[in-house]
Amino acid sequence: IDEHCTEDLSLDHVAKTAGFSKYHFTRLFKQFTNTTYYKYLNRKRIDHAMMLLSDPDIPVTEAALQSGFSSLSTFLRVFRSVKLTESILLPSDHGIAGVFSAVVPSLPAVKLLLLSFLFL
Repeated sequence: IDEHCTEDLSLDHVAKTAGFSKYHFTRLFKQFTNTTYYKYLNRKRIDHAMMLLSDPDIPVTEAALQSGFSSLSTFLRVFRSVKLTESILLPSDHGIAGVFSAVVPSLPAVKLLLLSFLFL
């Protein structure tokens, strides 16, 4: 999953590849990772997108699509869910941009500003 997270990895396909029914695979996956398959996959895709977004020449949409997301809106919804739930949001002297710089310190300033406006 880690090596192929940017590909179209349906639960059915991964379960079949592992030799389990999707129901049994889901139970085993949750038991061993303490998260659901799709939460894990989305986390890996967000990590990949973050690596791409550290390059100032790669647009956000391109990073989202290259990371396995079907659209920019899907990427932004998942990004918000992953990034805002994985950190404790503390008041900042820099408002929402300060929150994002704490959560996502490697983003170039322009992309950071774009993402902060999307979540106001």
